[in-house]
Amino acid sequence: MSSVKNDLYILAGAIQDATGPPARPGAIHWRRGQIIASGSPEAVPCPGGAIVIERPSHLILPGLVNAHAHLDLTSIGPIPYEGDFIEWIEMVMQRRPSGREAIEASVRLGIERSLAGGTAIIGDIAGVGSTVPVEMLRADGRLLGVSFVEFFGLGSRQQQAIEAMERLCAAHPFDSDERVQLSLQPHAPYSAGPEVYRAAARLCAARGVAPATHLAETQAEIEFARRATGPFAEFLRRIGKWDGSIEPLGAHPIEALWQIFKEPAHWLVAHVNYADNVQMARLALTGSTVAHCPRATAYFGHEPHHYQEALANRMPFALGTDSIINLDRADRISILDEMALLHCRDRLGPNVLLEIATVGGARALGLDHRLVTLDAGPCAGLIGVEFDPNDPADALVQVLHDPGPIEWVARA
Repeated sequence: MSSVKNDLYILAGAIQDATGPPARPGAIHWRRGQIIASGSPEAVPCPGGAIVIERPSHLILPGLVNAHAHLDLTSIGPIPYEGDFIEWIEMVMQRRPSGREAIEASVRLGIERSLAGGTAIIGDIAGVGSTVPVEMLRADGRLLGVSFVEFFGLGSRQQQAIEAMERLCAAHPFDSDERVQLSLQPHAPYSAGPEVYRAAARLCAARGVAPATHLAETQAEIEFARRATGPFAEFLRRIGKWDGSIEPLGAHPIEALWQIFKEPAHWLVAHVNYADNVQMARLALTGSTVAHCPRATAYFGHEPHHYQEALANRMPFALGTDSIINLDRADRISILDEMALLHCRDRLGPNVLLEIATVGGARALGLDHRLVTLDAGPCAGLIGVEFDPNDPADALVQVLHDPGPIEWVARA
């Protein structure tokens, strides 16, 4: 193999992705954002003139995909949950950064924490109508992904939200060359009406991007969707957002929005904590992907999630972190920590976890899943995590039991 300037030869204790068998030890030939070859050291010889990176005690993985994050809330930091979701929302409304400089600083911090967590691709939720996060992500250039801009509008306010989404899309045409795309997120069924969802589906389908939303996150949301009563109705009245034009959806949000989710937009729906197996199966038929946020579900004390049954039924899944507010550490925003929770608590297998932490997330965000594999071709980056090569236990299992610091070994 001829010598090529800037080639890297990574010789590691183990390498693994979601699409092929692991190699222990393993080798990767990397060149300018692309994997030339990967496998055992015998199968991937060192090219002449390459820079050799030796990591004998590291497992090398593709960069991870965080399908649901709120980077503009990073400056708030972790805060204990006091048990009332409405009070928590009000706290976030009071503390979230406002003004361009404050939002920029929070997103910048979120990018750094995400990189510390091994994130290569992100699905970030931008605050109401804000393009500051997508501008920051594009200017920084180290992450791929999608910025989902949130919109609110119930009852008679739906048309105002629809017009705002249309203006945003007109002002920011789709550009396939951008590393971070712009998309839309009707916030949730208790804050955005069905016409807002329908318009978002239409606009995103025209752009070729997936729309996103929070869905079936709390029992209070289910009550609001069915009857327009309960804590969310009271909250809307208190903040002056309630009027007589707001009507209940009359059913569980998955059932009520079923026809909209069926449209060819392939929604990315976050949380889905309160849906039975039948509702999950129905959602799967729409082509939607669930972004499960395990630490957020635990933080808020929600009932056990039906994700294992849904995975067994081949429901598309990805992993998200939600905001740093609900995380158990402030030094990084990491999908690896979500994986560790599911493995240690629920015994979810390492191969399934790696699938939903990489390939599942990339597909959900409309990106080529091969960007987060060790296949030959473009790659979003490689991360390394220490394990004990003298321990016969599976390297990824070791990492999931003790997910230490993450090193970027190569980056696109």
